[in-house]
Amino acid sequence: MSGWVGAQTGHAFCGAIVECIDRPDPALDDVAAPHEQGSLVAPESEVVQWHGHAVPLPPMAASLRVCERRGVHERAALIHAAMRAG
Repeated sequence: MSGWVGAQTGHAFCGAIVECIDRPDPALDDVAAPHEQGSLVAPESEVVQWHGHAVPLPPMAASLRVCERRGVHERAALIHAAMRAG
């Protein structure tokens, strides 16, 4: 698909919204404001174990930047709290 953020995308809900992007399109990422799941942030991905699967996630700092940029203040506050908790 041309013009989409990635070759494939998906959403799931298991107590939280989980977004998946396969092969993000680097042409749609912005160096000044990188997408949390874009190719510019991919090298910083954090891998967590979930039900026996290794799941790469965007770093919390990248998700925080995106939430703040979009004005999603409640989500940003939750990320700040999780980062402080450690």
